[in-house]
Amino acid sequence: MIILNDAEKQCLVFEHPRVKVVNASRRFPNLGAKRNHAASLASGELLLTWGDDDIHLPHRIERMVEALGSRKFLLEGHHFILTCDGLKKNSFPTTGAHIVRRDFYWAVGGVPEMNTGEDAGFNKRVQEYLKKNLDSCQDPPAFIYRWHSPRPHISAFHQTRDKEDPYKAMLERSNKLLEEGLEPEGRIILCPHWKKDYLAEATHSAQNP
Repeated sequence: MIILNDAEKQCLVFEHPRVKVVNASRRFPNLGAKRNHAASLASGELLLTWGDDDIHLPHRIERMVEALGSRKFLLEGHHFILTCDGLKKNSFPTTGAHIVRRDFYWAVGGVPEMNTGEDAGFNKRVQEYLKKNLDSCQDPPAFIYRWHSPRPHISAFHQTRDKEDPYKAMLERSNKLLEEGLEPEGRIILCPHWKKDYLAEATHSAQNP
């Protein structure tokens, strides 16, 4: 796993042999550029998106690798959406999650350098390159798209502030929180954990749609 952090006042630390934390010295101009830089740091054959605000069940990687087969690209298909009302199963593909072969990622030009919508822009590039509709994983879901959380979602931020650049607005918000001492600065040791048993919740939700 590659964690790419470009919060200039924060240095993330996590010691694990299969996790690489890269603390950039400057902010990337947009999310597309950040995604492409993260991809350039990868050495594996396959790239799997791993949104830091989403929840990934333990078998998600295995599920997506097996479903990919000989394909070059595969969207996350069946998944859960987490809202304030709990988990809800969604049978449609999610735009922002996929698995792709690394050489194919660069063959289509990588992710467009956009502030928002870069995931949809990448999917469009893939579709135009393949000249067909995109396949999606139809296996039981292992991915939870977290729409509701204590922090604002950039898509929701965009909906409520559609006259602003949502990426810029989010950066302004985070910088303000740092200035007010509401976000930590300096060296931050990551302690990843779940606050709930999401695997149990997902299993229950799948059995009781």
